[in-house]
Amino acid sequence: MQERRIEPRFPCDDPVDVRWKDTTGQNCKAIANLVNLSPSGACLQMDSPIPLETVLRIAHKNGSFHGRIRYCVCGEIGYALGVRFEPNSK
Repeated sequence: MQERRIEPRFPCDDPVDVRWKDTTGQNCKAIANLVNLSPSGACLQMDSPIPLETVLRIAHKNGSFHGRIRYCVCGEIGYALGVRFEPNSK
């Protein structure tokens, strides 16, 4: 299978704090696993789904990022969430 990504992904295995607002405007938070990282986005593994286009903040021991959910796929262990960083978070 040919790789379609235009940027390299760097594997990670770090816990991160994730915060967002749900569809009713309530503040939500969860711990996720940072699976991989690229200059424009990240992949998170979580126990629960987050709706597409939800804006979230990811806090890592080395900094924080803001992004939007681009995909959310149910897997064998939880959900894989693709996040595209906001332009000011690069």
